Amino acid sequence: MATGMTVDDMNPLLERYAATLGPIFMQTLPDQVSQPEDMANAVAWLASDEARHVTGIQLPVDLGTLTR
Repeated sequence: MATGMTVDDMNPLLERYAATLGPIFMQTLPDQVSQPEDMANAVAWLASDEARHVTGIQLPVDLGTLTR
């Protein structure tokens, strides 16, 4: 998630190990990074009347990284 905190040392490692890390992220959505608004939208939906029948769930907002 884009939070303003960055780790510049990770980019060379990601490039170096792209072939190894690639399969981990193959089923993820094409966005690079989630924005804080994405998480806020999920929370707002859970707090809304539209989610009134939703109880006891885990709602991953992770671009699909749990689906591997």
